[in-house]
Amino acid sequence: MTGLDTPFSAALIFLSAVLIAAVLGWTYYRLRKHLRPSHLGMLAGLRGLALVAVLLLLANPYSVEREPDTDGFRVVVLADASGSMETRDVEGGEASRRELVEAWIRNPDTPPFSVLDDNDYRVDRYRFSEDVKPLRGDGLPILAGRTALGDVLDQTLDRVDSERDNLGGVLMISDGHHNFGTSPMEAARRYRDRGIPVTVIGVGAREPPGEVRADFASSRFRGERGEPLDLPVVLSNTRDSESEVTLRLGDDAGTLEERTVALPAGADGVLETFSVTALSAGEHLYRLSVSERNGSSETIRHAFVTAEEPETFSVLYLGSRLNLEYRFIERAVVDSDQIGIEAIIRTGENSFFQALSEENNGLAPAGEFPEDRSFYNRFDAVLVDSRTLGLLSPEAWEALADFASIRGGGLLFFGPLNEVPDSIASALPVLETDSRVVHERIRMELEAAPIFSHLEGGRLFGSPGLFVGEGTAVAVAEEWKRGARPVLLREGRSDALMAAHAFGAGRVAYLGAEDTWQWRMASDAGLEQHRLFWENLLVWLSSAGKPRLTVSSHGERYSLQEPFDLEANVQGSDFRPARDASVSVRITDPSGESWERRLQPSFDVPGRYRASVVPELPGEYHARYRIDFPDGERLERDAYFISTPQGAEREDTRYLEPVLRDLARITGGEFYHYTEVSRFSSLPLSETIPVRESRNYWANHAWFVLLLFAALVGEWFFRRRMGLK
Repeated sequence: MTGLDTPFSAALIFLSAVLIAAVLGWTYYRLRKHLRPSHLGMLAGLRGLALVAVLLLLANPYSVEREPDTDGFRVVVLADASGSMETRDVEGGEASRRELVEAWIRNPDTPPFSVLDDNDYRVDRYRFSEDVKPLRGDGLPILAGRTALGDVLDQTLDRVDSERDNLGGVLMISDGHHNFGTSPMEAARRYRDRGIPVTVIGVGAREPPGEVRADFASSRFRGERGEPLDLPVVLSNTRDSESEVTLRLGDDAGTLEERTVALPAGADGVLETFSVTALSAGEHLYRLSVSERNGSSETIRHAFVTAEEPETFSVLYLGSRLNLEYRFIERAVVDSDQIGIEAIIRTGENSFFQALSEENNGLAPAGEFPEDRSFYNRFDAVLVDSRTLGLLSPEAWEALADFASIRGGGLLFFGPLNEVPDSIASALPVLETDSRVVHERIRMELEAAPIFSHLEGGRLFGSPGLFVGEGTAVAVAEEWKRGARPVLLREGRSDALMAAHAFGAGRVAYLGAEDTWQWRMASDAGLEQHRLFWENLLVWLSSAGKPRLTVSSHGERYSLQEPFDLEANVQGSDFRPARDASVSVRITDPSGESWERRLQPSFDVPGRYRASVVPELPGEYHARYRIDFPDGERLERDAYFISTPQGAEREDTRYLEPVLRDLARITGGEFYHYTEVSRFSSLPLSETIPVRESRNYWANHAWFVLLLFAALVGEWFFRRRMGLK
């Protein structure tokens, strides 16, 4: 649209144009006999151009420019945050659809978001699955539920109407999935009727790329505690080029093994085998991290190993001297098919007696007690003469304590407790003992729980009964720890000669007598009682049984953004459900952010604590449980679980471009594939949005002034060159 902004009337401007034409005609007529036609045409043309420029300067023409009034409407961006956007099929399979959109969000200086910013549009940004949620920050967190393209478009219209706002256009970024709610085409027709274009950027591979896959051959394996177990991993590569994949196998303690495997194109069923050894009975979770190309993408796989108790237990005896107690303990179990006993006993200042298996003998140092924890971990239980503690190094003390608390082994201490290092004292069930010599034979009572419950009423509890002989030196426990349980007491008294408790993952007992061999010598029944006592005590020490802390979340898979309970089942050191523990968990989500939750006691199940959590991000979560007991003991346990979109979002993840093209076509918008986003230079807008008009005067442009100047100077130059005044 153009117009004139001049104080002169149209008639005067018309007469001026006629006059210009007359002047040009007269000039041509007057000079036609004196100049060649080409010179005459050049001179007349330049003069006419100058006169026309003067006429336009007087008329002051202008053009009217119309541009959107950005203060009068809004633009909405809808970014698909449904579960199917986690599909890794963009950029050759190197990134997921969600990661690509996040890269656009983090870099607003490039298309598509730079186009909106450059035009100063007021932009509302949302993410969606079944519902619309605000898009904040520079990430695109996945939402739970299915994908409802039609409902999302309708919700956008409803929000604009309720806020009495003017919607100028919509930019939708999606993979085209629709599995819930209103048809996208029905919503598209409503946008068409309102004259609101929807421009679409499709995210996904038109031809699905190949992929590298690695997974355990099974989700569950069974093995024997302390024995190596193979975990086979099956790999495949459906790409048309070779790929390198890094496999990291780990457990609660961290990474166990890492290896890199080159997979040729089209490889299928490639087998890699990892070997693991579970040092404690029960279920163990192993995590397989699969990374491609220096960790550019990572997936996590879980496998459970159920480690069963071995048929035989290996027991180590550490003694400060050869004595009858060791000899008769060995005799008590020599015929047992379940227990094998080995020994390292100091017999002199520089001499040792070693009764070890051939394999263990090669690992034990000569002329000293071992200090390497890997040596102790080869056994299921260790019997320790307290007098050997002064001969052990601090490293050996820590190894013994860790043998019980971490490895889950059993420790039995006997002898005086005069100078016990702190690391060992913390493991003992007794706090203080009184050493004395018994001047008369004392009858003892044996508590069935927790060691001998299955023998109650049998020969061990019958006549003649257990006793302490006259003249025997004993250490009586005057004070034991809160969670300890007395096992062997003086008949009718609370004096405990033996106490036991749980320590970390293992079991620890203290026996304040070293003359149980006297039971064997008293009678045939006593011989049998001695055998039953030691066989069952050693089996109980060697088999840790149920762990004191079990959690429900370990290795589980949960639905994204759906609440579930984290549960911890806790046993105290007295082997009973812990009702007064303080239980908390620190959760680290896939982005690295951490927070802490306190678990509350269950009213239904003693010793159970729970808290409800809602996973907001897809991926692997790390939960570190911490249990603090009133007596100062602390247990910790790591657990890992995965949150993923479930249901329809994972059943079919194909990129559906036709849906998106039809949506853009029906509404009058444009369609771009993500590979064409650099062509996205403008956003189609509704014709009903308010616009701003502005006048663009010709005389304000440099080209107009240059035209007038060039015409005048050109005429003057040619006149002089032709010899005219």
